Amino acid sequence: VDDCPFRYEYDGAIEAGSSKIVFIPNEGEYVYKISSNYAEGDYCYREAENYKLAKEQGVDEFFIATEYFTTIADHDVYIQKKVDIDSQERITTKANQEIGKDYCANDFGLYSIFDTWCVGALVTQYGIDRVEALLSFAKKYNINDLEKYNSCLENGVIKFFDYAGYG
Repeated sequence: VDDCPFRYEYDGAIEAGSSKIVFIPNEGEYVYKISSNYAEGDYCYREAENYKLAKEQGVDEFFIATEYFTTIADHDVYIQKKVDIDSQERITTKANQEIGKDYCANDFGLYSIFDTWCVGALVTQYGIDRVEALLSFAKKYNINDLEKYNSCLENGVIKFFDYAGYG
């Protein structure tokens, strides 16, 4: 992160994942993302494109929007509304796990990367038809990272903030 444009005079947290670095300012409503491994592709760009596709195909209600913001020091910067990732634990209820087990055990075409808690929460909140639309979309565009740890609750509703796909 030494060549990071936000390195100096920055008041906030920096989180690094497999494919992105996320700057979470203490003040404001947004986070800023840059890809951390351009050799494997620009995952921020992929995420922004996936959001555009989700809007076109009517499944954007499952995602927190990611959009291109600016370029700083040859790094494209993307912006996303700040979310409460501590809400992930609230998704892992026994009820959600049981619902998720039923759907996963019966193989309703649910994508294997979903954990049972996440599936249960999605089915409870959106209904199986909408979840199947999401999963069809995810399969079509190889979005293989929809899981509890890439999700949050926004106004009590489960959404994904990381959905670039990986690999």
